[in-house]
Order: sequence, then structure tokens, then C-alpha cells
Amino acid sequence: MKNLLRLLLRNTSASGSISRIFIALLLGGLLWACRSQSTDESHAEDHSDALADMEDRRDPGQSYDPADSLLAVATDTTTFEFVDVYTEGLAKVRIKGKYGYIDSKKQLVIEAVYEEAAWFSQNRARVRKPDSLVAFINKAGKTVIKAQYDDAGSFQEGAAMVVKDKQVGYIDTTGKLLVPMQYEWGGNFYEGLAKVSKQGKWGFINRQGQEIIALRYDGARDFSEGLAAVWLEGKWGFIDRKGTWVIKPQYDRVEDFVEVKKDKQTSPKILAKVLREGKTFFIDKNGNCQQDCPQ
Repeated sequence: MKNLLRLLLRNTSASGSISRIFIALLLGGLLWACRSQSTDESHAEDHSDALADMEDRRDPGQSYDPADSLLAVATDTTTFEFVDVYTEGLAKVRIKGKYGYIDSKKQLVIEAVYEEAAWFSQNRARVRKPDSLVAFINKAGKTVIKAQYDDAGSFQEGAAMVVKDKQVGYIDTTGKLLVPMQYEWGGNFYEGLAKVSKQGKWGFINRQGQEIIALRYDGARDFSEGLAAVWLEGKWGFIDRKGTWVIKPQYDRVEDFVEVKKDKQTSPKILAKVLREGKTFFIDKNGNCQQDCPQ
């Protein structure tokens, strides 16, 4: 780009000074735009990772503000390659390709030595050093559960999913095994239950490892507002904590029940977003359409 600018300026006559100025401004602007786009794309990639992680966590006990992350990225790019959102007072940062944690004053409090690192939850964060297994550290940076797992989830309601030799189980915050390693996959505990799968079927267990809802579904989402979405024979419906159908399978896609507020004047309602026959709308816990109802 610089060479092209010099060439055009050199081949413009002295009498065309206005043209030279115009060309310089035009190409200079193009050069700035290209650099800006490159920078924006690299930041967008980092933020997409952070948002993907955020969407996978739905813990009302967690305190985080995405605005903190954006501010940190904007002000600390000369120091940190990436700054994540704050959870429990600390934020994950990347320095020279390795992860550590900073406090609210942007001071590095846990050294950037990890190849992988997750958000803090219940004073525990999942980390992995290069060529190592997954461990858990506390907010002082001390290893509280030694490196021994192939993968792991975050702590939720006092338990975390762990993976070893392609088997899934659950541990407590001290590292004690709560649920034996026997499942193919699982999710975090919400409202006292966690979804688990075995031989392609999903159900729900409690923290004692008891299968409260039998593994008979083709897919499942977490419990929220007393109901969980489950997938059976190609359609989604909702069950209660006893495994009883509250809303029969009839939807092509669903989201969890959450508080939805239409505007500042109305009170929030507990609704779920659903898709059926190409139309998206909101239903209540009885399955009745409440918003954006199909005609």
C-alpha cells in the first residue's frame, strides 16, 4: 500500500497538487481502514470465545459484567492480549499465549502459566498447564485439586463434572468423587439435578449419583424454573423434576424458561422461546403462547 502511494504521487505532475493531496488522503484512508479491520477481526475472535463460554454458564450466583471485559480490552491491549469477564473478583487474561488472572485493579495476581483456564466459580477455576492434565486452583493461585483429569466443567452447586479415560463423573470442591466415572457426558448441576448420558440416552441425577429421571431421552437441557427441556423422537417438550410431561414434545427448537420482560412498564414473566413450523414465539409453563404468537 505504501509503495502504491509513492508511485501515484511521483507520477502526478507538479501542477496537479490538488490531485496529489486527494490521492494521498484517499490511499492513506484505505491503509488505515485495512489496519483497523485486521485489529477488529482479532478482537472479535477473542470476544466470540468469551461469549461462547458465557452462554454455556447460567448461574444466578455468579457476578460478572461484560462491560468490564470490553473496558479492559480497550485500555490494556499493550499489556494483555485478551481480557475475559470478571467472575468472583478475578478476570482471565492472556499474556504471550499463556493464561493468568488479574484483580479489579488490573494487577496480575495469578501468573500467566496456563495453556487453558476457565472462569472462577465457587473459588475454583479449571486450569491446564502445557503437556499436563486438568487441575483446579483457588483464587490465591494454589492448586487445590491436582492435575488428573482429561477435561472438566466448572463448579456449580458444589459439584463439577470431570472426564477421565472417556468416562464422566462428578467431584466436590475438595476433589472427593461424588458420582462414579460411568457416564458418556454430563452437564452442570442446576436446581439440584444434572443431565447425564449413557449409550446415547439422557436423564438426570442428583449429587448422590441417584438417577432421579431415567435415561430415556434423545437429548436434554438443564433445569430452569422447575422445568427441563428434553428431546424425544425428533421433538422438544418439557418435564418436571419427577420426569412427568408438563408440555408434550411438539417443538423443533427450544430455550430454557427464564424471566422475560417485554418493556419497562410490564412485570416480568417466566417464558420459554420455542420454534415450531418455522415460527418463533414464547410460551408459559403451561404451554400457552404469551408473546409473538403465530396467526
